[in-house]
Amino acid sequence: DESELGAGWRGLRQLLENTTTVTRTTTRLADENFLCGEYRTPCEIVAKVPSGPDLWLSKQFSYGSDRSYSHRERGYFNRTACERDQPWMQIEYEGIWQGAGVAEAAEPTSLASIDVKSVWMTVWHREVCLEQVDGGLRCMQTQTAIKELCPCNGWDWAPEMNRTDPRKRNVGMFCMPEAQCPVIHQLYHHHIHYLSYRADAKRVCILETSTDKTRGWAGFDKEPECYSKVVPALCRGQIAGALGLRPGLPVALISVALASLAWLASQ
Repeated sequence: DESELGAGWRGLRQLLENTTTVTRTTTRLADENFLCGEYRTPCEIVAKVPSGPDLWLSKQFSYGSDRSYSHRERGYFNRTACERDQPWMQIEYEGIWQGAGVAEAAEPTSLASIDVKSVWMTVWHREVCLEQVDGGLRCMQTQTAIKELCPCNGWDWAPEMNRTDPRKRNVGMFCMPEAQCPVIHQLYHHHIHYLSYRADAKRVCILETSTDKTRGWAGFDKEPECYSKVVPALCRGQIAGALGLRPGLPVALISVALASLAWLASQ
């Protein structure tokens, strides 16, 4: 019967349309499940102190399946120290991340936020001495630099004398009110960071990160920064045929500022 055939075709077409819609939605929402994992970056040069040394950085961060987030960056005064993992300072912060759906852009882009709960700063040395071209040594006063940036109510940033253990302090506990460490408080402590990204089981590509929601969730035309996971991971479920994908927060700026102050203090 022609009417039955027509009804059957319409029903099949509707089923196909519904199936296509579900598949597209699932693909778009899946990036949140792909965000989990541990990420590390190799040593990289991030800046140069005027008339001074190159500044190197290593970075490690993770998104947990329990919604925990951790981020650690270490600063070094040369490549050798970075490759040997002999930092002079470290900034790390922890918080909670949440998925925020998908932005309707030309290419679907996932959204998330990170609520930073605590920030820690660690210092390994009272001073760092570097060999100059003429063979002499120039010592940078790292403790003086950090005191300039974060007075922290007079608490000592330097490691204890005759000990190799670094000095680690919770900025929220030791450096209140905000004026006692303004750059950390203004950028990290108890701030929500918004990011737009694309991810799969092996990598994440972050297009934008900002404490401004409008900016953080609208970076669709940005060139992404891509990071590979230490091992492929999902927030939930098992990995099956992970897709290939073409490969934060400005902690590096603080490392540069501190290093510059330390170099100037050595003059």
